Amino acid sequence: MELVFPPPHMLFHEPMDDREMIRVWKEYTDKHAAELDTHEIDAASVCSVDEFGKLFEIWVTSKSAKRVKLLMVWHSHFLSLACQQSLRRWLETKSYRSRVWFHVEYMNNVQTAIQSRCISKQLKAMPHIAPVAHIGDTNEVVELWKRIKTDAGSRSLT
Repeated sequence: MELVFPPPHMLFHEPMDDREMIRVWKEYTDKHAAELDTHEIDAASVCSVDEFGKLFEIWVTSKSAKRVKLLMVWHSHFLSLACQQSLRRWLETKSYRSRVWFHVEYMNNVQTAIQSRCISKQLKAMPHIAPVAHIGDTNEVVELWKRIKTDAGSRSLT
């Protein structure tokens, strides 16, 4: 996926996962490192207006020698409605050199007003394939489960 520079406000929808967005974010920020001042906030741990608002205000008002400031808001679906409302107002007014990317797993938790002010992209990661067990490993696992079946056997595992 080729993303333009300077980046527009973006909303990345990646259901039940972060793996592909982590890859896209790293690729993009590495490619444009000379022109981009990046910052990340995880809304899963900072989701209220008071908490998120303080961090957002610091980011918005900070000076940067680089051409564009880009904020990645991970797990944006956790942001409170009041927080999303204040973000919506900011997206309408003060976004000339500062851009925001939103990562969401649940699109229905993000206000349509924010969705309409961003370019939306659906991310689909390649399925994670667990390594195949070797034949010898299977026999060891079976033996382990046989020992676990009895209480005495489970105590002897340590």
